[in-house]
Amino acid sequence: MSSPPPHTEPSANEARSSLVNRSSLRRVLESAQLKQSGVGVVYLDVDRFHQINTRWGRTAGDRVLDLLGPRLASRLPEGAVLTATEGDAYLAVLPGADSTSTRSMAEGLLIAVREAIDLVDISLSVGASAGFSCQGPSEPRQDLVEQAFLACRRAKATARGTVIGYEVTLGADAERHQRTEDGLRRAIAESQLRLHVQPTVDLRDGRVVGVEALVRWQHPIDGLLMPADFLPVAEAAGLMGEIGDWVLEEALALAAHWRHEDPIGPLRVWVNLATQQLADGDRLRARVRAAIEQGLVQPVDIGFEVTESSLLEDLPSAVGVLRSLRELGVEIALDDFGTGYSSLSYLRRLPVTAVKIDRVFVAGLGGSLADEAIVEAVIDLAHALGLRVVAEGIEDDVQANALIRMGADEAQGYYFSVPRPAVDVVAILGTPWCGATAPALSQVTDVDRRADRLPGFGSPRSRLLLTALDTAHDSIIVTAAGPHSDDSPDEQVGPMIVYANAAFEAETGYRAREVVGRTLEFLFADRTAGLVEWYSQVHRDRKAATFEVANLRADGTTFLCEVTMSPILDERGVHTHWLHVRRNLTQRRSAEGDRAKFQGLIEQSSSLVILTESDGN
Repeated sequence: MSSPPPHTEPSANEARSSLVNRSSLRRVLESAQLKQSGVGVVYLDVDRFHQINTRWGRTAGDRVLDLLGPRLASRLPEGAVLTATEGDAYLAVLPGADSTSTRSMAEGLLIAVREAIDLVDISLSVGASAGFSCQGPSEPRQDLVEQAFLACRRAKATARGTVIGYEVTLGADAERHQRTEDGLRRAIAESQLRLHVQPTVDLRDGRVVGVEALVRWQHPIDGLLMPADFLPVAEAAGLMGEIGDWVLEEALALAAHWRHEDPIGPLRVWVNLATQQLADGDRLRARVRAAIEQGLVQPVDIGFEVTESSLLEDLPSAVGVLRSLRELGVEIALDDFGTGYSSLSYLRRLPVTAVKIDRVFVAGLGGSLADEAIVEAVIDLAHALGLRVVAEGIEDDVQANALIRMGADEAQGYYFSVPRPAVDVVAILGTPWCGATAPALSQVTDVDRRADRLPGFGSPRSRLLLTALDTAHDSIIVTAAGPHSDDSPDEQVGPMIVYANAAFEAETGYRAREVVGRTLEFLFADRTAGLVEWYSQVHRDRKAATFEVANLRADGTTFLCEVTMSPILDERGVHTHWLHVRRNLTQRRSAEGDRAKFQGLIEQSSSLVILTESDGN
């Protein structure tokens, strides 16, 4: 009889002798240490287990742990035991094991964890990190459990998904790690976090087009700490969700302030999304949608940056979250592009509107032909996909000129401005190049910026579409894809207008700047329940549809309008906007009536009637 496949879960009888409670495990460990024959301890912690609870519920999470315990116990050698600790970790004791065999066993347990776990209606794959410690024959007694725990923490912080053995230095490192973690928890509770921003400039003329929101920690003793000093600890401690939420709230408040109160006007604030925020995508989307619907910000005021590493945990789920944010009209940028092993494949799948070239490649501009070739290739590829390109880490005018020559769209770096508090950066936001010397290759002519203010329309390819809309004879407006609510007839009809062409201005008497930022509601002469239901149905179906409705002009007169709504999808199939093509039926029907009358007169006439073209033919 063939053996069962590796992923088959062991029965309770198969694992009973090795799966014990904590007291029994302690007795086995103490006995092995007293015999001084050598013993190994493995501490294994499931990685990002909270994401399972968030996405599938605690019942599914508990079931995963219930299945993992017997599976791991069945892989242990005779005499070894395993117990579940508090939370999502397991502890194994291996009597008679040395360092080599303990490491080998720890690696085998990680492989066992990664095998699929079949629940009632889903199949899950999880990962884990492990640390181990050993006490050799005749060596003094040590706290092997604490040592294995510290080694596991190091693995989770520096090399998630691997095995790390205990070293003496880990004790001191663990103390510093714990102090940092405790301090971070106090920092979040006692408002010690600070928001700094770094401007992004348009490489065509140096105008500031946005800022990236960056977190700092105002430590009561050590002063202002950079992200590298505490974010790795926050990631290992599961605090990135809380820190990310704090940054998002501060960024929304800043964007709202610039839109409504500051003379500099609206400016997009870019927010880096943590893995834990992507895991709780519904809450993230709800917060952004609420800020837009409440009028605090518009979609053009906020953007999100994601890294490849933040997407790897659950790519399908992350793509779904990003799509939902794009459908609200906000921009998404893929950060640190070029440093991941499969970034090119992600560009085809992710609903992003921009890529940010990592500073490691920008640093080589002007000195490395290889780096220049990579940067130029990335720019050409991104533009071919309809994406904008933002370069990070600009240090001097040589790099800035190289990026302008290659066709990059935007840039940020110390050459323009260091990150600083928003109140300190306001003074340079209205100054071209943030006050730095203008690169020699920069443009001096006026730049058409209308496309840049439309989420998803900022790339060179998309600007061509806008030019086509500008010259169309039909009256055209473009609205964001969302948010839209059809739960109540009291809700506004349709999402926000982001564009209106010249034909619309001539037809209605409204200037484009008067309607951008408003909803369609003010255009309707009679807002009936049927009209609301039609718009709601079109938004639900996301298919092209046509409707006749009475429209208002700026002077208060009305006309019958035929409106055809069509969804606009980006290169990755994400619904980003609605195209509204409008035709004046009152004018058309009047012309048709005149034509009918003229035709009737011709038919009734007994005279010879000759019709000619306007050129006499």
